[in-house]
Amino acid sequence: MSPDTPHVPDAALHADLLRALRDGSATRIADVPAPDPVEPGWSDLLPASATSRHTRAVAAVLAGAPAVVDAGEEAAAFTAGLVAVLAARGADVAVLTGPAGDGVRAAVTALGRPGSDPAPVPAGGDPAGEPGRWSALVDQLGRGAQQLHEPAAEGAPSPFAAAAELVALRARHVHPPLLAGAAGWTPAQREQVAEAVHRGALAGPDPLADRSGSEVAAVEALPAALRELDEAGQRLVRELGWNPPRTLADLTRALDVLGRVEALSGTYVPGALRTDLAQARSVLTRQQRSFLSAEERDRRREVKRLGALRHDGSFGLRDVEALQEVQDAWAREASGTPGPWPGRPDLARRLETARRALAGAAAVLPELPADPDDLDPAQLPALAARAEGLVAGARDAQRRPPLTPSELDDLTAALPAGAAPGDAADLVHAAWLRALVETRAPAPATDAAAELRALAAARHERAAAGLRAALADGSAGPVRTSVRDTGVDVLVVVDAHRVDAAEVLELAGRARQLVLVGEAAAAEPGSAWQRAAGALTPHELGWPAVPRDAAAEATEVLRTSIAAALRSGAPGSTVTTGDVLAGHPVDVLLTGPAEADGTVPVVALDLDGAGYRALPTVRDREVARPARVAETGATHLRVSALDWLRDPRATTRRALEALAAAADLARARLVEPVVEPAVEPVVEPVVEPVVEPVVEPVVEPEPAPVVEPAPEPAPVVEPEPAPVVEPEPAPVVEPTPAPVVEPTPEPVVEPEPEPTGVVELPKGLGSAAAAEATLAQFLTGLGGSHPNVDQTPPAAIDAAVALTFARLGLTVQEQAVLDGAMDLLGFRRRGLKVIRAFKESVQRSKKRMRGAGVRID
Repeated sequence: MSPDTPHVPDAALHADLLRALRDGSATRIADVPAPDPVEPGWSDLLPASATSRHTRAVAAVLAGAPAVVDAGEEAAAFTAGLVAVLAARGADVAVLTGPAGDGVRAAVTALGRPGSDPAPVPAGGDPAGEPGRWSALVDQLGRGAQQLHEPAAEGAPSPFAAAAELVALRARHVHPPLLAGAAGWTPAQREQVAEAVHRGALAGPDPLADRSGSEVAAVEALPAALRELDEAGQRLVRELGWNPPRTLADLTRALDVLGRVEALSGTYVPGALRTDLAQARSVLTRQQRSFLSAEERDRRREVKRLGALRHDGSFGLRDVEALQEVQDAWAREASGTPGPWPGRPDLARRLETARRALAGAAAVLPELPADPDDLDPAQLPALAARAEGLVAGARDAQRRPPLTPSELDDLTAALPAGAAPGDAADLVHAAWLRALVETRAPAPATDAAAELRALAAARHERAAAGLRAALADGSAGPVRTSVRDTGVDVLVVVDAHRVDAAEVLELAGRARQLVLVGEAAAAEPGSAWQRAAGALTPHELGWPAVPRDAAAEATEVLRTSIAAALRSGAPGSTVTTGDVLAGHPVDVLLTGPAEADGTVPVVALDLDGAGYRALPTVRDREVARPARVAETGATHLRVSALDWLRDPRATTRRALEALAAAADLARARLVEPVVEPAVEPVVEPVVEPVVEPVVEPVVEPEPAPVVEPAPEPAPVVEPEPAPVVEPEPAPVVEPTPAPVVEPTPEPVVEPEPEPTGVVELPKGLGSAAAAEATLAQFLTGLGGSHPNVDQTPPAAIDAAVALTFARLGLTVQEQAVLDGAMDLLGFRRRGLKVIRAFKESVQRSKKRMRGAGVRID
């Protein structure tokens, strides 16, 4: 393997770091810009457990900058991968380890060991697929993760959160039907659907659908106008003693009389209409007498009094006639004394409004008279109610939810009898969520993830084989465990948090680049790590923290549901949630009983929830995380929230089968003889003799311990020198299919159902044994839960109906067959949808029996 890009350390940055190690200078060294997030080809040399943070740290080293790496427990894997990449670039690398460096030394030594030769790879292609397959899988899995956790629509939850909410609703026995159009329901439409479901019927047709806009407006205005007019008319009768009007024309005459009374008030004083007009006429028509007579004086006094009735004082016989005419008109319409009424303007306004509304609605309301003035005011309330009904019907039709009658039937069938409006709202909400999940969520990519892991292992083996070949022909850079007098390109110091800065400084002066690998939390005072970390920003290799957000809350709902199912299905095992495994929270941990050799089978179930989303890249989620879990000895199992929602029993079986497979492997190791593999001669990959690590607390002043057995060129010709290739794909995530045998039925969820005792089924319905097996398979799969008709296979219903016919006979009433079949399958809640499904099965069974020649009434 000849390096495509020679490794060139940055001398200026290296000098800055040496200065920091020497005098503890706090001067910051410029950080190397983060590399392009697109994964480079050299990352195939990194172990499967390497994360994107590993890749970025290695990229910074390849850029020539010094580096401080906070590796913690990942020091061995990181150092092995880093050395492998540097060796492939042709760099001369020295790896010096401190007190905890045994794992690093083993990983570096393993670089020179031969492995299985990979299959030939097409030029520019992937080892196990067509060109670009890796990128295609990464794109597919990346898009799927993004779609899973982004809102399915404006104002809607993500598909993952919707699935979690559906699981919670299912625990409350809310089982919505699948309505594809429900995904587009707005909040207002969901309210309308809930009202229709609770009412059990959709609104009728729009009674104003074929009417003009002016007619619709008139009908909408009519109820208020008629009620206001009725109220004003009743006030007229109540306050003035007016005769109840028989038509609207009577109200018109009343307004006329009241108008004339108000007109007189401009000429006469208020008391003029209460005057005795007969006496006034007598006074005004009496002949004059002698000026000094008593009669004349009385007459003049009376005339003067009458003159005071007019504002101008000139009261005469014409005034008497005018007042008499108004008094007579009042007397014909009302009792009491005539006088102005403050309610007249309001009555006039309301009468005019009602006339306009009646005229506009005449074509819509055939019961109206041709002339609105002929309308009896007593009919006003009834007409107002009639108009309100038309308006309400039109509004209901306009607000009719986007729901077909069959969809309404499905929803009402899923609603328990006697349900409250809140139950209908929950069901409609669940139907909306289910439609979002089924139409907007990405398909689970379990197969694509498995293919990506296999491809990663093939690419790693291909890269490792190329490195081994390069080590053999000398085109790769040598890997040492000491620093030569002539120097090295890169000095990697492991456990730098324990090594004194002065000791590292002496060795780093003979190197052109320095990489310090250690643990920030355990850094000792005066260590190389402490001084270097003050000048350089350390690269942290740990997993990122999982944020506490809505996705975390949804994940907790799913964790609880899965854990409960596993506790029921595997009573002898331990189920916990929220544990930390391989440095990252695991959603559900399933631990089986210890085997004879002390091995404890463990299955780690990771959801595609908050912890999954917290991992920044596809490789982190689908390759590194399973590899890290496998390194702990546990089996990693990715659980899709959508799979758990759609078929929880299948996911439970997968987990129990994985646990059984792990236990089988442990038992197999006990009975199989241990055969020591033939040991091939291995040439030590270290170019120089193994020397005490120079980073030990005491450094010899003279170079005596670093004795080279031969001139320097000779060691480079060693048959197979070995930089740090990952210890072969030992931590491959997916176990080989061979050991994954069908698990023994230990974790049986429920005891076998008792046989029905049927020996033979009626002709046309198959065999009793097949029906019994179908019934048993369905009941066992329920796991003790209540059946849902949407998830009950028709074959199971047909089997129950056939066994019931065989037990009760063919002459029994159909209702008895329905009840018996429902009892066999455990249906306690028997809504319309359940009854419909069983009735259809009864009809199918009868048709088959008739086809076989059986006579059925």
